[in-house]
Amino acid sequence: MRDLSRPVGALNPARVARLRAKLESLREDDDDDDDGDDDGERSGRSITGKGKGKSRGMGRGGSPTRRQGGGGGGTGHGSATRTGTGTMTGVSPGGALHRHGLYQSHYSNQSYVIFFLARLMPEHMIRLQSGSFDAADRMFKGVGEAWQSVTSMNEMDVKELTPEFYEVGAAGRFLVNSRGVRFGELADGSSISDARLPPWALDASDFVLQCRRALEDPVCCKAMHRWIDLIFGSRQRGPAADTADNLFQPDSYEGSIDIDRISDPSRRSQAEAVLAEFGQTPSQLFLSDHPEWVGPQLGGTVGPPGRSESGAGARSEAEGGT
Repeated sequence: MRDLSRPVGALNPARVARLRAKLESLREDDDDDDDGDDDGERSGRSITGKGKGKSRGMGRGGSPTRRQGGGGGGTGHGSATRTGTGTMTGVSPGGALHRHGLYQSHYSNQSYVIFFLARLMPEHMIRLQSGSFDAADRMFKGVGEAWQSVTSMNEMDVKELTPEFYEVGAAGRFLVNSRGVRFGELADGSSISDARLPPWALDASDFVLQCRRALEDPVCCKAMHRWIDLIFGSRQRGPAADTADNLFQPDSYEGSIDIDRISDPSRRSQAEAVLAEFGQTPSQLFLSDHPEWVGPQLGGTVGPPGRSESGAGARSEAEGGT
């Protein structure tokens, strides 16, 4: 099981060390710039590429945050200072938004969702890719390859899994090319069809079943509060996020942009497009550490309705299962 106290981007110590060195370099440049600024303004960067240190972000449900008053909207905590161009630097529930992210990508955005679900809804990838599929070598080929990528030195791959990996009732349909779509050929000449599964999975349905069992195993449950802290809680932003290597681009955080106050149509369109494609950090739901799971463990086994341990796809002792 992965270390749930660490974001995906920090699972490889060498990768996060390299990213941390780049972040510290940016901070040193900021210190030099601040020393030379007569008006006291800062010169940070944002993924929208506009403004001096002004950060923007997303609201709930994938939409840029819209606020009407000084403290309204968003999570309802903190305050913010706006500029005439509609950008804002704010004090978030977990502290002031940082000026630079550790990662140049995000763990959840529309591209990453479609990456995993292309077999289930290929039409969405075609729309996302402006009329064609992505290059075959960049598509979701198999579970092993996806894991190797997020734990490699690839600084842009920090994606989390989608709920379909644990949705037992759906029987892993997102892993099967049941529609026979031609996604293209790989560099070695082979074609993409069903996603390749680990050797311990009998089929797509069994793979999802085993993932769900692992998710609900006491070992995972007792560590889940750490992951909740990273995504929704006390380690999502502020100094605690910095310590946990959990800093993303400031534009991606809820409450850091007021779209309604951007009067220039082109800048407004640019901000909405960049934020929609880059991804968003969810609402911060908890300001203190989430409590650890203590049980009780529910009885029975996890499985789709009407399926028993002796049913199709079950792992038998003769096959080496447990």
